[in-house]
Amino acid sequence: MHHLGALSDIEFESLASDLLHAVTGRRYERFGVGPDGGVDLRYINKAKGMHEVVQCKHYFRSSFSQLEAAAKKEVPKLEKLTPAPTSYRFVTSQTLTKGQKGKLVEALGGWITDPGMIWGGESIEDHLNDHEEVERNHVKLWLSSSTQLEKLLNAGTLNRSNDLIERITQALPRYVQTQRFNDAEEMLEKVGVCLIAGEPGIGKTTLAQMLLLDCAQKGFEALYVSEDVSEAWDALAETSQAFYYDDFLGRIGLQGLSKNEDQRLVELIAKAHRDPRRTRLILTTREYILRGAVQLYESFERVGLDHERFLLALEDYSRYERGLVLYNHLYHSETMRPEWLVQLLESKAYVEIIDHPNYNPRLIEFITGHAKAHELDHVGNDWVGFALAALNNPEEIWKRAFEQELDELQRAMLICLISIGAEVEVDDLRSVVRSHCKRASIAYDDGAFDRALKVLDLTFVEFGHRGEKPALDVANPSISDFVLNLLAENQNLLAALLDGATLFTQPRQLLEVAQSQAESKLSQKMKTALDTDPERLAEALMRTIDSEEVTRRGIALRGGRILFKEGAGPEERLRVILDTRESLFDEGDRRRWLEAQLEELRGEWEAGSIDASNAVSLQSTLVGSASLGELAKITGAELKNQLERKLGDADDFELLDDLWQLDSELFEPDERASMINEFRDYAENALYEDTGTEELDSIERVADSFGLLLNPEDIEEARSRANREEWEPDIDDYREGRGEPDEIVDDDEVIEELFDRLGSVVEPETGQD
Repeated sequence: MHHLGALSDIEFESLASDLLHAVTGRRYERFGVGPDGGVDLRYINKAKGMHEVVQCKHYFRSSFSQLEAAAKKEVPKLEKLTPAPTSYRFVTSQTLTKGQKGKLVEALGGWITDPGMIWGGESIEDHLNDHEEVERNHVKLWLSSSTQLEKLLNAGTLNRSNDLIERITQALPRYVQTQRFNDAEEMLEKVGVCLIAGEPGIGKTTLAQMLLLDCAQKGFEALYVSEDVSEAWDALAETSQAFYYDDFLGRIGLQGLSKNEDQRLVELIAKAHRDPRRTRLILTTREYILRGAVQLYESFERVGLDHERFLLALEDYSRYERGLVLYNHLYHSETMRPEWLVQLLESKAYVEIIDHPNYNPRLIEFITGHAKAHELDHVGNDWVGFALAALNNPEEIWKRAFEQELDELQRAMLICLISIGAEVEVDDLRSVVRSHCKRASIAYDDGAFDRALKVLDLTFVEFGHRGEKPALDVANPSISDFVLNLLAENQNLLAALLDGATLFTQPRQLLEVAQSQAESKLSQKMKTALDTDPERLAEALMRTIDSEEVTRRGIALRGGRILFKEGAGPEERLRVILDTRESLFDEGDRRRWLEAQLEELRGEWEAGSIDASNAVSLQSTLVGSASLGELAKITGAELKNQLERKLGDADDFELLDDLWQLDSELFEPDERASMINEFRDYAENALYEDTGTEELDSIERVADSFGLLLNPEDIEEARSRANREEWEPDIDDYREGRGEPDEIVDDDEVIEELFDRLGSVVEPETGQD
């Protein structure tokens, strides 16, 4: 069952036009968005003397008596039309009984004699079932029903699918379908990958979710990647699959992808690119973070992929699209008071809103009460003033609520949550907050914590579940931006967080923000703040080095098994600590602490517990340090021993080669040649086996580093065998011939006509015209 209530009145007219064309074969003329004079759609055939007028009444939330009254008001308008229509249709989203259709025939005063010329919601439903192509052109129709979404996603293919369904169904009525969706859909069809980049709040996540559900509707298994691209590799199956990886470069700009993750990601992109019918990949990231992802760009180059083929940059909306976004948010808002709409229309402040340099859909969601209805409680009579103030100073949105609505404990809870940097189980957060409050001398008890959660839920956080356990996350990424900026600007808050941290991820998040390669004011401010007191940061990292990781997000795999990303191991944690400032460990207690940690780590390696990739990264940091180079001797020999023991695939040989490049003195003179010979034997055997394309890429990369020439014919045959069931699309001209959306003149008259229609929302007695 299609949910017509997800459509605005403008979208309903567009649906009626498309559906009438599909049913009758006639192309109906649509008009501007201003007062219709009794005509929403029109068909004229002078040769046959036909002049048909169509009136559309989107009265989904109105009573039949309101619809009947509105129909009577159409009669005087029809009598004034010149030339007079030869036929008239009446289309409404209300479901009509036979008796109600009869009353409408009577109300229309003879302009309709055949009840079949009146379409109600049931007629529209029947015609949509007969014309699927119309439904495909109106995405909100087939994504608007929670039943439909459950059918697509609730078969164990998407972890927390119910939460996603709820979020999408709530946001869908406000969604404005633009050419961006068509461009992204075409990109997925032809090249298998769509990397959506744009500024915060521009609508990346919404578009990505629509694309994921579009793939699911087409028969793809829909999967949500939350923490690491390895989740996608572990979930790969023979079925058609679509993966959605939101903020794949990090929410706030990380120092870089973990060792080999960039290569694994690019290999997955290459796999999707080879066969879009089998695998599709939808990625989102903030534009400034993408610009700083040097590591990723280099990985694209190594495998000969042009990342521009997969990039969909969300630039500014056109003026009319901005107007439509604001219109839809106002139209579907249950918290906007009629007097606020009157104020907006009379002042024509909508022009200033849509032309504002800080305009973005996220702010529009906030000022219209869709983000959190509670946020409009303080507005009073001046909604326009509130809206413009929010646009002028977006950070004030959260600053006012943070400072005026939250008490000391509630603020501490929000800071702790954001410092963790991931969705977290409530009990894990409780433990973190308890420790923070003890260190910061903030009154705490479990009852106060539970009450504070209810307050935060009104504005700042959203709840979900991890199996049977409740979990929560920030409700909006811009809240994280606000709090991180606050920490970077307030040395006392920053010190309190570092001194009370109990999880390694807390200080590490701050360090990663400061070390981000992205061009970000936040990154620069955080770096300055941490450089002011590097010893406090180092102490926090050292104190929490053995802390457990919080339970982070995972995806549901086949059979209902849940996979969670493992936390940072000791090798990675030590490397992060040294990144604070190496000189802090030159001498004294910290030097002795580092020596003890390295000795303990070497012992773990001897016992067979090692994260080889991060171990090599740590060794690189030690070897490259003028003051810490001597400490590399503690771990060097055992690291070499472990890498030699676990040689299995090309990545293992590459790590051993990396260690040789770092410190060749660890190796005997003939060991390099033996390493190359052993790799040659492995590679030549692999070329004759069923080796995947990603491993073939690694083999060629390592062979190049070793200066080893493999037989080109063997490589070509191995790739052909790996790709024997894969299809390579022709993408050279995929951007050519793309249909452009109808041009709309973005002048003040068109914008004014658009918002004039909101007058009917202000007057509930007339329904929604």
